[in-house]
Amino acid sequence: MKRIALVISGIVCGLGLVAVPSVHATTSGVNYSTVTSCENVVGGIRISRNNGPKYILTSECRDAGHGMRNYTMSCVSRTQYMVSWTETNSCANKDTVRPTASISASPSSIKTGQQVNIYASASDNIGVARIDVYQDGERIKRCDSVTTCNTTVTLRIPSTVHTKNYSFYTKVTDTSGNTRTSNTVNVRVTR
Repeated sequence: MKRIALVISGIVCGLGLVAVPSVHATTSGVNYSTVTSCENVVGGIRISRNNGPKYILTSECRDAGHGMRNYTMSCVSRTQYMVSWTETNSCANKDTVRPTASISASPSSIKTGQQVNIYASASDNIGVARIDVYQDGERIKRCDSVTTCNTTVTLRIPSTVHTKNYSFYTKVTDTSGNTRTSNTVNVRVTR
C-alpha cells in the first residue's frame, strides 16, 4: 500500500503556504493466515480452509490487486502459513516452462464389458498442480497436486457394433498455469 503524506511548508516570501507532496512506498511485507491444514509443496503450499478441499497457493510473481509483487508462501505450522512479499516493477522470473504429460492404457485391446487401466503421469520444473484424464474428449478423472493419476474404466459397446476404439489423453497443468496435453492412446473393444 502506498501512503501519500502531504508536507505543508510555510514559505515566508509572500507566497503563503505551499503543499509539497512526499511519497512513502511500502516495498515489502509479511502476512500470516490460520487454516485447517498446511503443508509445504514444490512451488508453494497446499492448504485447506474450514475442513474443505485442499488446494495449492503458489509462490510466484503476480498482481493480486496491489501491483506487481513477488510472493513467497510457506507453512510455519500445520495450521498457519506466512505470505511474504516484495514489490517489483516486472515479473521477469515467471515460470514459462510447460510440464510433461504422458498416458498409457493396459491392455490396449479388450472384449466388451472388460476393464482397462489408464496410467497418466506428469512432471514439471516447479510443480504439478493438476492432471485431468479424458476419454473421447470428456474428463473422467482429476488428480490434484500429484505426478501420477491412474484409473480403471469398464468399456462396453452396443450390441449392433462389432468393434469400437476409445481414445484417452491427459492434460497437465503446472503450478504457474502452464499446460500440456499428452499423446492419445486408443483401446480397441470387440464383441
